[in-house]
Amino acid sequence: MELKLKTLNKTKDFEELKPYVKKGALNIVVHPFYSTYFELENQKQDAIKNSIEERIKNCLLANDNETKIENYILALQTIKEYTNIKAILDRKELTILLLPRKYTKNKRVYEYIGLTKSPEKIVKNINVEDYLVTLSQITQNQPNFLIAESKNWDTGEISKKEIKKLRRLIDKTNISAITLSGGFIDGCLDNAAESLDRKFRDKSIFVISDEAVLSHEMINHYCQRSISRNAINSIISVIPQNFFGILTEALQHSQHIMDYEKFLNQMQDLNKKILSFLKLQCESISYPSVRVVETRQCL
Repeated sequence: MELKLKTLNKTKDFEELKPYVKKGALNIVVHPFYSTYFELENQKQDAIKNSIEERIKNCLLANDNETKIENYILALQTIKEYTNIKAILDRKELTILLLPRKYTKNKRVYEYIGLTKSPEKIVKNINVEDYLVTLSQITQNQPNFLIAESKNWDTGEISKKEIKKLRRLIDKTNISAITLSGGFIDGCLDNAAESLDRKFRDKSIFVISDEAVLSHEMINHYCQRSISRNAINSIISVIPQNFFGILTEALQHSQHIMDYEKFLNQMQDLNKKILSFLKLQCESISYPSVRVVETRQCL
């Protein structure tokens, strides 16, 4: 399925978008599924073309106990990102997906240039086509979803050009509040919050900690400091045998999301710890017009 969502540049009929503005709010999801598709240190190179289901399975099937818990958290975050976007789809709320810059530069392979700890430049081949297919499947190309680009590939900063388009959209659709979710808290989400704070201080801006995502580096840091070996073993022991079937069904059919909830409830202790850590990290995002809330119910 090809991604056919409109960009901010091609958004002209603002009257058609007004019914999707619920309670005066605009959702912005920063770099959705970035860790799943672009942080591939924990993925085998032959798995680059895998679907999102397969990517989550790869994380959960990791054999290395030293990194197993990190992979579980990465899988849980991906599940959470999916359910958050699916919930937005069901609520039919106006939402912008802030994607990495030049996400369509080459739909088959994108040269991702990052920095290692050395720091030496590394180049990864990213299958952007799979990424775009995943976004089209999850959003169903519905008109309440729009696309914008971050200024750079690896930051969430929003360029002046995109800010100008965003201002036009916000003014034309009478938006009074902006909610931010996605990732990473310790990077792109913070960058996006800062960009919005500079230009939209006349609006209420909220970071929703329960819908935020940690970078792989932050997950590693958290696990090394906060989770004991006994806790890891107890978490591993509660994975249901039929989880992969539940996972595939849930990703394909929204009515099966409750099966996800059962799985998440089985990992309740880990989830509580992660959510507390997420909230703590989000509170480090401190800008005059930006407020951190735990859930959407707090708005």
